[in-house]
Amino acid sequence: MAVVLGTAFFISFSKTGALAEEGVFEIIKATENVAWRLNKKTGEISACRFTGDAMTCASSDTAVVRPKTSLEELKKEQKKERSEKQDEEMAMLERLFAYFKKLMSSFKELERDFKSNNYKAEPEPKKIN
Repeated sequence: MAVVLGTAFFISFSKTGALAEEGVFEIIKATENVAWRLNKKTGEISACRFTGDAMTCASSDTAVVRPKTSLEELKKEQKKERSEKQDEEMAMLERLFAYFKKLMSSFKELERDFKSNNYKAEPEPKKIN
């Protein structure tokens, strides 16, 4: 099996059966008869089974998809989204504060009118039994 692993590392076969470039694949032993084959260029992972001198691999080429954007671009996008959300929250708080100021101004005006006209609380009506 050691001979097969050594041979598989340097002379690997792709799905089409053509010889692969040297150093493209990394072979990792999983069990006595199974190894993982990683294609370092494409990210494709294959499970390979050893039977005698033969190595049969099942590919996962559709399971591994490289992201279209880099990690840095994803972080920038997340930062932009957080910034937009914070801007929306700040605008909402500013509207709320403006409403509160207007409400307080109305209360002050009402209090001024109340004091200037010497309003007095009306007495409660007497209850008739």
